[in-house]
Amino acid sequence: MIPSVLASEIQTSVMEFLATEFQSSNPQFQGLWDRFFTHPENLFKGPYLSIFLPFRPSPRDQDFFPDVPMKFKPHLHQELAFISNGSG
Repeated sequence: MIPSVLASEIQTSVMEFLATEFQSSNPQFQGLWDRFFTHPENLFKGPYLSIFLPFRPSPRDQDFFPDVPMKFKPHLHQELAFISNGSG
């Protein structure tokens, strides 16, 4: 999934839901949702991105690529990828 496309689809769905479920029976409020939705910041803020993944550090202190100096100690999932590809 592409996050920007998914966010756009969610926003469209929320706007359609609000406009459908909360229709006005009062003629003075006709078009209220359309006017409200012309300014997306009235309803949606962002984009916000927050990634808190449980990356665990590698327990090994091994140089997986001697010919390519790494400036960081790999995380466990990276170490497992290096090992499974025959690098370690």
